[in-house]
Amino acid sequence: MCKRRLGAGLSTAVLISAMLAVIGPVPTAAATNASTERLWGPDRYATAAEIARVYVSEAGSVDTVIVVGGLGFADALAATPLARVLHAPILLTTPQELAAPAREFIGGLSLSKVVIIGGPEAVSFAVETELAALTGVVPQRHAGANSLATVAAAARAMGRERVGDYCGDARRTALLATSSTFADALALSPLAYAGPHPVLLTEPEALSDEAREVLVEFGIAQVIIAGGTAAVSQQVEDTLRNDLGVRIVRLWGADRFETAVDIAEALTPGCFGTDQFGLADAWNFPDALVAGPLLGHRKSPLLLAAPDGGTSTHRYLEGPSPHPDAVKVTVLGGPAAVSEATVRAALVALEPSAAPTSETCPIDDAPTGATSAGRNVQFPPSQANPGGDVAPGLIVVEGRGFGHGNGLSQWGAFGYATEYGCNGDQIALHYYGNTR
Repeated sequence: MCKRRLGAGLSTAVLISAMLAVIGPVPTAAATNASTERLWGPDRYATAAEIARVYVSEAGSVDTVIVVGGLGFADALAATPLARVLHAPILLTTPQELAAPAREFIGGLSLSKVVIIGGPEAVSFAVETELAALTGVVPQRHAGANSLATVAAAARAMGRERVGDYCGDARRTALLATSSTFADALALSPLAYAGPHPVLLTEPEALSDEAREVLVEFGIAQVIIAGGTAAVSQQVEDTLRNDLGVRIVRLWGADRFETAVDIAEALTPGCFGTDQFGLADAWNFPDALVAGPLLGHRKSPLLLAAPDGGTSTHRYLEGPSPHPDAVKVTVLGGPAAVSEATVRAALVALEPSAAPTSETCPIDDAPTGATSAGRNVQFPPSQANPGGDVAPGLIVVEGRGFGHGNGLSQWGAFGYATEYGCNGDQIALHYYGNTR
């Protein structure tokens, strides 16, 4: 049984209007012509292959591919700067068998080098053997005893002499993120490719030995830290500055969305463009990380999306950073990762003329009888209050159903608001027909 308790002094329409206020008013335009493309497949392996296909079409033919396991974030992140050095796309595979999309993509190329990032638990020896048979090339594997060591091995594979500076500042620069979560590292991938900058990982409270060794070997003069002190502590920053003598730039926000925006703001318009952006799922890493080579080649910042759109992401798209004319948003992953409603909200943030209005709302302003959301709720005559105000006190609505029982679907209401421009009264009447 589902019980909903509503204070009689609060109307449902007011509640929904408050929800719409959180979504916010349509902002002033940042662009006069916003468009999108979606790169995706039915799973992460197919999405990676599709992104790789577009990378090759734009960056030019390749004779090398990098293969990483599709179940962990560290290897794909570490592979990104190496992809720049080798001019190679990144493909994902399952641990025990080469993923079919990767096999199909590789089968259409003439390769002289195949690189595996990660140990046999991520990319098994069986996959290595399969790659050799498919390409006629013995794969090179860069791996370590753990994720920290694997990331360091990938950094060494790119070579000290290939480390780039940060947006032309003449400082040999590395990137640093926490090893405990991928959240802050997601938006680093285009910068890691563009530099190229080795990406290193550390424990939150103390600089990892693996990261320290690479920083010293490469003569790093500057470290860009992604994330706040909860992710990479002040102690780590002090060690870098005082013990290793490196300059510190920390890019961070209150959450992963703000961190991605801070990285985008730091990159634009100085060294990245403002006419193209990537948009990827904030809660899963594969699509964002394998897109690093493509977005880095385009000099496009990566922003993060969530089912509610991501308030920080929307504020950034509203301006003034995006180009005032044409802006293209590349959506990475399918609708299950980045919904159409989320894409629409991003377009509206960029170009208010794309905003739906209440005139396009498919909901009848004053529905009667049964609504499309379900049956009406009828109170017995003894409880009805025809023609009068609702009496003060508590109303208990009981019903049975899947998920919501009798009531409002939060995602449905969000979709009506963002995709169709329905207002609070329209949405309330849709879900609660003939109620006061």
